[in-house]
Amino acid sequence: MDILLDNDLLIFTREEMLEEEVIRCREGKRFEERYLRKGFVDKISVIRILDSRRENFKFSKAYEHK
Repeated sequence: MDILLDNDLLIFTREEMLEEEVIRCREGKRFEERYLRKGFVDKISVIRILDSRRENFKFSKAYEHK
């Protein structure tokens, strides 16, 4: 991811990312607690890239519809 970001090969830039870095969080609940419960001025998008089909990354019901 860092190589792609550094070479402008993605549709977003590092500056548009939360904390301007790749977040390596594999647990949905922990991700929610740490990042989604912040107050955002604008609407955000969560783009998740995974390399394992077995990972079970689920948000709580409060975030499912968003």
